[in-house]
Amino acid sequence: MQQLDHHSLQLMRIFRRKGGAAGKKIKNIMADLDKDDAIETKRACVLKALVVYLNEDPETLIKEYIVSLFFFLHLLSTHLIFENVSNVYIFRRVYKQMNGTKNF
Repeated sequence: MQQLDHHSLQLMRIFRRKGGAAGKKIKNIMADLDKDDAIETKRACVLKALVVYLNEDPETLIKEYIVSLFFFLHLLSTHLIFENVSNVYIFRRVYKQMNGTKNF
């Protein structure tokens, strides 16, 4: 992740120069940085934009799930997440609070 952080600024400069339909998609992806400037958001935007820049579909390549620890362990034990080795999986853990469910 440190290398991604190191090269993010240069990658974002390259992405800004991209034209056409891919350039529009990249601009929409990078617009999320205006809403939230957290490092996790920046990393996610750069990775998704890189996928678009390489003419791939980020919706099929990167899958994000919000799951309980029990369900995550179930996925690992049944090898369900290893069916497609070219995908990137992001798992966010869920925990309950008195006032509702939150993820972190």
